[in-house]
Amino acid sequence: MTLTHANGVSTLTETDPLRRVTRVHTTGGDRRRLPLWLRRCRQPHLHATRIQGQPVLPDVYQYDGLYQLTRVWYGANATDPAAITAYDKLQSYQLDTVGNRLLVQNDAVSQVYLPNDGTRLTDPVNRYQQVDADPFTYDPKGNLTADDRNTYTYDHENRQTGASGPGGVAQYIYDPLGRRIAKIVDGTATYYVYNTAYQIVEERDGSNGLLARYTYGDCIDEPLTMERGGATYTYHRDALGSVTEATNATGVG
Repeated sequence: MTLTHANGVSTLTETDPLRRVTRVHTTGGDRRRLPLWLRRCRQPHLHATRIQGQPVLPDVYQYDGLYQLTRVWYGANATDPAAITAYDKLQSYQLDTVGNRLLVQNDAVSQVYLPNDGTRLTDPVNRYQQVDADPFTYDPKGNLTADDRNTYTYDHENRQTGASGPGGVAQYIYDPLGRRIAKIVDGTATYYVYNTAYQIVEERDGSNGLLARYTYGDCIDEPLTMERGGATYTYHRDALGSVTEATNATGVG
């Protein structure tokens, strides 16, 4: 299947006999910037992404029998883990039987999630009480209220209403349908306008000036374009449907 966008960039999606995506090939515009390939390897629970036309190597992802991500090689010199002899960065995850993180290893730097006994998280409700030396606190409903840098507030429906820390102070406002209709960051307000499908179609400032406009496809969570600052950008997705790149009206990313 080939999709041609208004800016001339085309995306070809290929599948195997089981209709699993095996290749996403995006061409047009600035080929050096577009995500052109995704390769699904034949090893169980393993796939790799490769950006064709760039002087970069693939990222390789490995999963356990429960489809949990356990290892990532960034910039690897092969797509088969057994053949990888060089890479830019290796990140690995140690998980307990219900998926809680116990340890994250970034090359030689480790990050420990506590409390754990080496095999499982020992908090009775599966909450992280600290990561390394950084503590976390929660309210009686289980909402995170503070970490080592920021504090967070919530309303009676457990929706986040505010955050404060070294990066500033933010406030979030919701309508009766539970949609976030405004955020106020250090006194600057942004308002969100929704369509009947609960998708944000416009962002406006405190004077009702248009900041951005969005269009969507027929699928769930399928943004197509964004207009901002007088320019129109087209979104491009990988085989999982995740947006990985945006290109302007001439196809430049």
